[in-house]
Amino acid sequence: GNLENTIEVVLKESPLLMNNQILPNTSLSITPPPLKLGSFLERVKGALADAWWKFTTGSWDLFRFRFLVRASDEQLQREGLRRAISAFYNAVERVPAYACFYRSHLKKEDGTEVMPRQFQEIPETGKKEYIQQKDMRWNEFFLDGRIPQTGQIDSTSGTTGEPVVWARSQEELSVTQKLMSFARRAKFGTDDVCLINTFALGPWATGVTLAGAGPQQALTFNPGTTGNFIEATLGYLKKIPEDRTIVLFGYPPNIRKIAEAIQADTVLSGKNLKLQAIVGGEGMSEDLRQDILDKGFSGVFSSYGASDLDINIGNETDTEIAIRKACIQNPALAKELYGGGPPPMIFHYDPLHYYIEANKDGELVFTCCRKERASPRIRYNLHDTGKVMMAKDVVAILKKYGVDITPRVNLPFVFVHGREGAVNF
Repeated sequence: GNLENTIEVVLKESPLLMNNQILPNTSLSITPPPLKLGSFLERVKGALADAWWKFTTGSWDLFRFRFLVRASDEQLQREGLRRAISAFYNAVERVPAYACFYRSHLKKEDGTEVMPRQFQEIPETGKKEYIQQKDMRWNEFFLDGRIPQTGQIDSTSGTTGEPVVWARSQEELSVTQKLMSFARRAKFGTDDVCLINTFALGPWATGVTLAGAGPQQALTFNPGTTGNFIEATLGYLKKIPEDRTIVLFGYPPNIRKIAEAIQADTVLSGKNLKLQAIVGGEGMSEDLRQDILDKGFSGVFSSYGASDLDINIGNETDTEIAIRKACIQNPALAKELYGGGPPPMIFHYDPLHYYIEANKDGELVFTCCRKERASPRIRYNLHDTGKVMMAKDVVAILKKYGVDITPRVNLPFVFVHGREGAVNF
């Protein structure tokens, strides 16, 4: 009645609803909307976009409502960029290390600093370029120059040098946990679920974050990657009722080892287990996915993130898997979509959560739009090669080759080819 009419009017008027080295194919890659930095009007619209995000992440029903509204692909990019710009100003004004980094990288003409006019002109940050600045104290990388009083400390693996230590505030962890609960609800509904976390524990970001968030989503077991993690997992599986959905989290090769062990176990092989897997830490071929499925799993999906950033930035669903399979079957489609060759990992992502760009070198650049993040990430380059595309452009290319795949939501896609010496999950 009146409420529905009011919502309809608000929505119509609201500005919020308007490998391998990558090959040199950037066709239809997303071009950032031409929003001017320094515009008072754009800052107001950015504040409105922030308010819209906060409102629609207040509950599962409100979160669903946002996607039922179905803003256009262009509107999603515009509002994501507005949130990214808002996050940029927040970092400049509140993070001492970022303010220093930003000003030291401004171009100068006749001795005068030249302010960037577009978001893509803001200097990129990164682990080496920004986080590992030797002349900055650790606290200066956090909001208001203060290390969080409560929260979590974790680190990188250190595979490319000295490990980098991160601190996440309890406030940002709460947001991460809430978004995880939405992802769980979207995939498994209200079913009872058991989670088994076989990512590395200790100080490593993925495993410890999942260990903290898991118990709020489901009954959770954290064997990690200890020497007996397979035996520990099998022992736990024997105690779970067969009517429970069991979701294993871990690196793809480890999930395959567990699948093989289940098949070889005389007790578990005779059970009708409801097994699914969420994998990360490295790319996964379709042959490996199929091998795990053939060993008794009903679903195997990848998740994308980074210890520098967050877990679960990008999600893989049946849609992305179908696109990868279509590219394997059709080399011409693969060449037009991402440059050809074996398919990269493909994920959809929410640009109001993370605004993602591809720079001129074909590297992905990330901006965390959430102001709860204790140590903001603005135009952060992981040195992953890839590209980003709007959903409608991907669908159009697929149809050109006779492939009819319609995503459930029109969130953009990120194609990830690989990374230099870092861990993704």
